[in-house]
Amino acid sequence: MNKFRKGLLTACLTATFLGGLVSCNQPSAELTQAQSFLYQAYKDELVNTGDYKMPSKLIMNGVTYPVSWSVNVTEGNKDNVKVGTEVDEKGYITIDVAYAPYATNDAATKYTLTATITDAEGKTITQDFSKE
Repeated sequence: MNKFRKGLLTACLTATFLGGLVSCNQPSAELTQAQSFLYQAYKDELVNTGDYKMPSKLIMNGVTYPVSWSVNVTEGNKDNVKVGTEVDEKGYITIDVAYAPYATNDAATKYTLTATITDAEGKTITQDFSKE
């Protein structure tokens, strides 16, 4: 019976510890609000051709959240969509979408842009924008 109690105690302590780790890794309410704002503000930005700009930071309630961007091309030429490396004077980064109707049909290119928003504690949350 003593082994059973030790096993039960170990299981309870392990579950409590793992539950604490999961809750510690959850994004804050502020970070979740920043994610929601970003999605609502830019959900219609993906266009079929040409370049467009996405923010490199969000400022909400006086707090600045850096935003980094990546792209995953799921169909078509992987070179058709690139995330720029320079941030302009207004704080936007260019998403370069290649368009050369005589050479490459970018309308057939499907991709997902992923924004990673970071808070002051280093916690992150991501938001995907898909162009199907």
